[in-house]
Amino acid sequence: MAASNGATANFAGVRPGCEKQCGDITVPFPFGIAKGDDRSCSLNDAFSLTCNTSSDRTAPELYLGSNLNLNFVHSISDSELRIKTGSIGVAYRSYNPDGSIYDSMSAWSMLEDDRFTLSEKNKFTVVGCDDYSLIKGRSLKAPTLEDDFSSGCITSCINDQSGIAKDGKCSGKGCCEISMPKGLRDWRLELDSFGNHTDVSSFNQFGLAFLGENGTFEFRGATDLANIRGLYKRIWDTVPVVVDWVRNCTQQKLLTRGYRMQRHVQ
Repeated sequence: MAASNGATANFAGVRPGCEKQCGDITVPFPFGIAKGDDRSCSLNDAFSLTCNTSSDRTAPELYLGSNLNLNFVHSISDSELRIKTGSIGVAYRSYNPDGSIYDSMSAWSMLEDDRFTLSEKNKFTVVGCDDYSLIKGRSLKAPTLEDDFSSGCITSCINDQSGIAKDGKCSGKGCCEISMPKGLRDWRLELDSFGNHTDVSSFNQFGLAFLGENGTFEFRGATDLANIRGLYKRIWDTVPVVVDWVRNCTQQKLLTRGYRMQRHVQ
């Protein structure tokens, strides 16, 4: 999706008079922390961040844009953002013992600017004993507004807990995962069940699907399958989604310090 022109990287600088920290996170130019409606600290609106320092927070929280319900930024590097998985969507569906749906939530996300795309460092993960999930999306290369990517994952426990992995890995029994391509701009998760968990309800009453950085999620076997609240919280706290970012070459003249220029490959 992107190629470097070979220039060296240096994103330590910030514009004069602009904040460079939000809690423990350093904010390098071209990103910038907005001052109310003033977004002049960033290269443009696409790179504008909000640092939420309200008194009800234990620590400042950084968000991409101004929506404090979405795009919770975990870290920034010279080519990547890490955004908390829970802030861009975890799909789940829980069931009563008779198979009726108790609760459900779908998940979809769209990166509104084409400078941001999903990294291939992510994996798509499904947790459950009677579930299948599809992930569909559209890349920057898509010739139309229709999806140009689709894949899926299936989990099963064959009516009992024997053989469920206890080594943190997702092997298909209780948990499955697949690699993701580079360059998706938007995606949605579709989650369903083969038998609405009626045969596994004694130890697993839900299915859950999410995107996250490879290696950050550790499957805890039967413990995870029995505790949707604990699992969801752990995903929120410890599993980020990696987003690649690039800057348009024509905007390089706005930089005042060292840079690394990247350009879209058509």
